[in-house]
Amino acid sequence: MTIEQQIDQRVEERLNELLPQITEKLRQELIFKQTNQVMFNKKQLAERIGKSTTTIYRYMKKGLPYRYTPTGSLEFDIREVEKWLNKK
Repeated sequence: MTIEQQIDQRVEERLNELLPQITEKLRQELIFKQTNQVMFNKKQLAERIGKSTTTIYRYMKKGLPYRYTPTGSLEFDIREVEKWLNKK
């Protein structure tokens, strides 16, 4: 077995050892982001509250709080949205 093959084999063995830990860490980070995310775009908000993007536009016309980012994209603060939905 060549040195390159030995290195490849050792790298593969080490990756196989670390893969479960890496996968779990990524899963935890994604869960944290999903549960602690505050700002949403229109599509994300629609998914989060279980409505269509068309409904989001209707809600905006009725006063749903939103703002534009510096790049011109719509942005929704879930805390403000939830307050608005509870008053609706």
